Amino acid sequence: MKKRILCMLALVLALCLLPVLPAPADSLETAAEAYRNAGTFNNQLGLLSELAGHYAAELEYGGWNVDLRVKCAEDLPRDLIPMNFETYGYTKADDFPEETRGHKFIAVYIARDGETPELAGEWMARFPEDMRASSVEEAEYALVAEGWWTPSGYKYIPAGSSSHRDYAAYVLNLKTGKAIRFWSHRNGAKTSGVIGQLSGDNMSSNEMWTALRSYIWGVMRLDLGNGAALLFTPTGTRCYLKGYEGEPEDVAVPEEMEGYPVASMAAGVFSGCKTLKSVSLPDSLTAISRRAFASCEALVRVILPSGLETIGEAGFSGCKALTDMVLPEGLKTIGKDAFSNADGLTALTLPRSVESIGEGAFDSMDGLTEFSIPAGITSLGAGALEKCRYLARVVVEEGVECLSQSILLSDTRLACIWLPASLNRDSGLDSIDAHTVIYAPAGSYALQWAQEHGYEAAACAVPEDMPAVRYVSESGLSFRIFRDEAMLSSCQADDGEISIPETADGIPVTGMLNEAFNMREGLKSVTLPESIRTIHYRAVRPAKGVGGFHVYIPNPDCLIEREGLYPYKAESGYFLTVHGPEGSAVQRYVTEMNLPENILFEPAGEGVDANIRTLKDAAGLAGQVQENAKAFWQTCDQTEYSLLAAVPGYDISNPEAAVILRITKAELNDSSLQMAGEANALKMYATLANTRTDKAYAKAAAQTAQVSRLTPVADGTSAIVVLAYPNDWILVSLMQDGNSQAVLLTGAAGIPDELSADYVAETAASYGVEGDCILYGGEAFSAIAGH
Repeated sequence: MKKRILCMLALVLALCLLPVLPAPADSLETAAEAYRNAGTFNNQLGLLSELAGHYAAELEYGGWNVDLRVKCAEDLPRDLIPMNFETYGYTKADDFPEETRGHKFIAVYIARDGETPELAGEWMARFPEDMRASSVEEAEYALVAEGWWTPSGYKYIPAGSSSHRDYAAYVLNLKTGKAIRFWSHRNGAKTSGVIGQLSGDNMSSNEMWTALRSYIWGVMRLDLGNGAALLFTPTGTRCYLKGYEGEPEDVAVPEEMEGYPVASMAAGVFSGCKTLKSVSLPDSLTAISRRAFASCEALVRVILPSGLETIGEAGFSGCKALTDMVLPEGLKTIGKDAFSNADGLTALTLPRSVESIGEGAFDSMDGLTEFSIPAGITSLGAGALEKCRYLARVVVEEGVECLSQSILLSDTRLACIWLPASLNRDSGLDSIDAHTVIYAPAGSYALQWAQEHGYEAAACAVPEDMPAVRYVSESGLSFRIFRDEAMLSSCQADDGEISIPETADGIPVTGMLNEAFNMREGLKSVTLPESIRTIHYRAVRPAKGVGGFHVYIPNPDCLIEREGLYPYKAESGYFLTVHGPEGSAVQRYVTEMNLPENILFEPAGEGVDANIRTLKDAAGLAGQVQENAKAFWQTCDQTEYSLLAAVPGYDISNPEAAVILRITKAELNDSSLQMAGEANALKMYATLANTRTDKAYAKAAAQTAQVSRLTPVADGTSAIVVLAYPNDWILVSLMQDGNSQAVLLTGAAGIPDELSADYVAETAASYGVEGDCILYGGEAFSAIAGH
């Protein structure tokens, strides 16, 4: 009996010595406040353990708004946690030490050389239960995260300093003092920006836990065969899809993994996977994570969960091959850029459950031709359908009261849109392209607004009564057909010259849509049929590297919208020559643009054969251009061109012979040929080159070079020569086969002073000319130029 009493007294005494824990709080925040106010380190650990167990479900996938990081109580044993591992010492490992998993841990965060470590309660509360220590005496290991600043050494203008933000994580054996670093990360300093904001960014606790979680919980592996596998990590009662190994092709994500339901996926889990072709997602998932499938260029088919509620930011961005996807009823949120550049989806039906569409959600979906905006929408991001080049038909379902500003920008090129009777405000309507035909029920606000603002509009009771829109393709050209008219939509061909037909699928071609000839690198010219009456915004926009682009427009009444013909700036070296009838609307357009260095009007038929498109064909005009050249010489004031008379062997009475200056590549580097440095010479040369290639005497120069005393150089390669005419210098390339090409350079006789070696070589190469460039240089050139 006495022994039993002594045992009971000992038990009571032991219980009295344990931390006094309050009853479970009625909320996570209340429990967290009690934990933050604990007076001893053991009380902190005990209250945290109690909190973690009681609110495990809330903490598993949330609770980050509750602050669980506190300074460790002052009774934390001195020197238990080192404050600088660089001076303390450690070994490195590629992974979390497996032998420590399942043992009791505390988690602390230290700022290198700081005063007091912090108890990382937000991490400990999310540890596996069997790895969470509730007292110092119970703890075997510590997870220690360390952060510090490292000077970047970057030099800024104006002068400034910056630091990288570095992090590392260690497992510290509390019995032996041995430390192992298993993770590190650097947020690098910025190379440019605002002084005071150049250093690397801090990682949030949530971000660090995302990086550390799989180390603590471990990874489960699902073999897919052929060396591919899916990787999962538990989060408590559930797990998430962490990533993959190998080269997966057809993936079916399971409902659960080793007893853990699959509840979520890591951000960017399959991002950039080049082999993924199809994926089936389990009904246990409710969200597609941010960038989950971004840039999966081979992905064709996706089966989404029936309970899906959210598609995260850029979830399927860049999935160009994706054609097979059905959005389930119940989907509520489509994030920013969710389907941007997913070109393969031609029609995407949104369920009525969708409430929020993020900014640019369907941006640049070139395959999208039809779209419906659901009635339940409450938030519609600006530019949601921006740059959908082939989007032609939009239906706004009955029930929508207001469109977000700028959802439908001019780049969408809509043919028609149906607006419901429920629409009662004009916000967003003015961003509809001016060429779009608006259909709406009779007497509706939308129909009245359209008529008052100059839109073509028609009463239409239901969207099914709108005219159909279809696309046809012929010889690399795509046409949109709507109401018995065909509009050129795009050009996929890269031939040097393109002629647009009068009809497409038997329908008259009457116009060119926005950016129809945008940036096609292989195109040199386009000839329009007389049936084309309108050219929309930037319909013709030459690509970089095209030395001179030609547009032939025979219809004198063709209407060209603002920037319908869009030349690049002169300093970029890209030019546009527009050929059309004298006095036409085309000529007025070029004149009103007032960009003589960028765009030039050439009256059709004035010494130019519109069927001749390349300089190679210039020699075929020999008779006509030689006569034109002679006539020009006979009318000019020859005393103004004494430079020509100074050239040795030049006979001013024989204009057909022209002037020949031969420059070697080495001599092109002579300082006498530079203007104010090669960069400036290049800019000036680019500004002047290729602006008037159809002048008769420019083509005469090619014929002159071919039939007179010019021959390729001795080694059989082609030659580059410069010929001087009364008021122009002309670059001529003489080919090994005897053919020649010419391009008019300038109306200023001083051009040789300003030639750039790099640009001459580049220009020659663009005309297919290889080999040495031969021209007078050095003293011989100086004697001529100095006259």
